[in-house]
Amino acid sequence: MNLLELAHKARSIRRFDAARPLDLATLRQVLEPARLAASPGNLQPLRYRLVAAPEECALVFPHLRWARYLKDWQGPAPQEVPTGYLAILGDPQSAKSFDLDLGLVCSLISLSAAEQGLGACVIMAMEKRAISAALRLPQALELLAVVALGWPQETVILETAQKGEIKYWRDEAGRHHVPKRPWEELILPPPQA
Repeated sequence: MNLLELAHKARSIRRFDAARPLDLATLRQVLEPARLAASPGNLQPLRYRLVAAPEECALVFPHLRWARYLKDWQGPAPQEVPTGYLAILGDPQSAKSFDLDLGLVCSLISLSAAEQGLGACVIMAMEKRAISAALRLPQALELLAVVALGWPQETVILETAQKGEIKYWRDEAGRHHVPKRPWEELILPPPQA
């Protein structure tokens, strides 16, 4: 797959096949491109906690918030929960800001997962203290995001946003529609002389 094909495939997946577990070796494989990511000043301030054991996955899941625009959906059903997570943490001893590093690694993780046929969902809406306690994360590190991973169990359709409407939605067949802004909204015209 080329990069454009991967970008089409690397969608936020929120329903997984809970009967197909992931293991730590697979999570490391998904994470490998992120390990090699560019980093401002090459500070590499991010750390990772890999979660694949079912009992640990069960500790993380209830503290995640799933889909802001799907008001009537409470998150994946028991047979659709992720079977792995990557907790992404920032080391404040290494850098003052993590924004660029976080964006780069989350993109690479999503692309890497898609390349392997996995689904990924980067989640920043969560109960950070509860997850940190459940996973016994070092207090010196800041939990920034959790990436839910698993074998995808949903269809995602990309479409052109109409009149600036960017809220994703599900149709009656359960397909997830994601509007993307058209070029006309993204590319600024050159200044008038």
